[in-house]
Amino acid sequence: MKLRFLMLDVAQAQKDAKKSNASELLDIHNELKLITAPDDVFDLWSEVISRAGAGELHDPDTDLPFKEKPNWNPESGNLTREFFKWLGNLTYEDLTKLARHILNHGNPKWTRGYPKVTIKAICSVQDRCYSTKEWVERRKRKHLVKKELHNINRDLGLFNPAGELVPEKWRQFKEDYHVTRATMNVLLERPGEVYFREAKQVRSKNKKTAEISPYAYEFFKVFLEKRKKFEKPAGNAHFRPYDAQLNKHADWPEGAWSSVTFVDMKLGVIDFRVLPGVGDKEKSSTDMPYFHEFMSSLKERREPEFDEVPAWLFICADMIEQNQAVHFAEHDDQLRRYKMEYADYHPARNERLGDYPANHKKARAKVHLVFLQRPDIPMVSIPPNFFAPETTVYTKPRAYDELLYRVYNAELRMEFYLWLMNAFCMPGSNVVSVYAGSKFTCAALVSSSEYGIMIFSSSRSDPT
Repeated sequence: MKLRFLMLDVAQAQKDAKKSNASELLDIHNELKLITAPDDVFDLWSEVISRAGAGELHDPDTDLPFKEKPNWNPESGNLTREFFKWLGNLTYEDLTKLARHILNHGNPKWTRGYPKVTIKAICSVQDRCYSTKEWVERRKRKHLVKKELHNINRDLGLFNPAGELVPEKWRQFKEDYHVTRATMNVLLERPGEVYFREAKQVRSKNKKTAEISPYAYEFFKVFLEKRKKFEKPAGNAHFRPYDAQLNKHADWPEGAWSSVTFVDMKLGVIDFRVLPGVGDKEKSSTDMPYFHEFMSSLKERREPEFDEVPAWLFICADMIEQNQAVHFAEHDDQLRRYKMEYADYHPARNERLGDYPANHKKARAKVHLVFLQRPDIPMVSIPPNFFAPETTVYTKPRAYDELLYRVYNAELRMEFYLWLMNAFCMPGSNVVSVYAGSKFTCAALVSSSEYGIMIFSSSRSDPT
């Protein structure tokens, strides 16, 4: 097994020899760290290397072992020298966690079938699945973030005098400052690439953050000030299922609809891309749309009446859906008097709608939006196009990480749903969601005030 560490990817090493001097080629200190590691760490990594070489690790792209891929060969399982370079400066605790993640071993909190960390980046979209390089980078950034927060406010006590993280203090900090997974993603991105790149260098070991990046220093200061004052939003969400076989909407939970104050009803969203019957879209027509039965049931229940909601958004995948949705609105007794405007939603490159690869044309196809506003209310200005912000989360490969908040893979960016809330609603507003997914619900809840947003959502008969 020790020979396997030393003989990894020999062919590639020979090629590199022409481009590198001998000292660079023989730099195997990361491999040696594993070879000389305590027995439990060494045994874990022995298993990682053995299973990788035999193609027995799990491939999340195919949900099969790598050796069952058509193009797999024994050389595919060799771990490159670059792979071990990524492991530099990791502690034995880090190395243990990494190996367990790769092997998908023993973490009761991890309930997904695929491993949390893979040797290489995968092509599909899997929630919280990182390549080794990504995971190691996040690990190093987390350490830098914790140190900086501790340096700004020593009273947090995140590290002891020996420079070791105090886990219970970190857990308390996350509770006191309301640090969630989404918050952590911001902390790992917003300080900027310049800060993280420079802070990891040995030459920056004794530098203060303000010297490395004044922006990052101010960001951390403001973060601590704002999060200390942060109050968790509190809202109410009510759901009623729809039985497609019986074409019937169930009742709202007892007392939910009767407590609605319609002056606070501000927005309704219908996502026509996932309505019941969409599978028969090609056979439908404007006079008999695929959503005919569903919308008839919705209107029959009259909760809500369409004109009780002053603004509606119809989300459509293509012109067939848009034409049918518009035709429906133009011939509805209540919606026909609404002012109608059109806009296009442009997916970000790494958003990958439908879980298609980033370069797939369906992942980049624009989504058609139809806004309807009742003419007796102040009109919201609708931009003709919605583009993703030029931030890391939408421009950096695999940085888009909103899978946790969705129930459909067609749901749009959280940033867009938050725009809807800011544009049409105010704290305490009520909104209606008709198959609009869970991201819209999340956006509404985090936009609520202390007395909350009332969310009424139609969903499939199976709430899962």
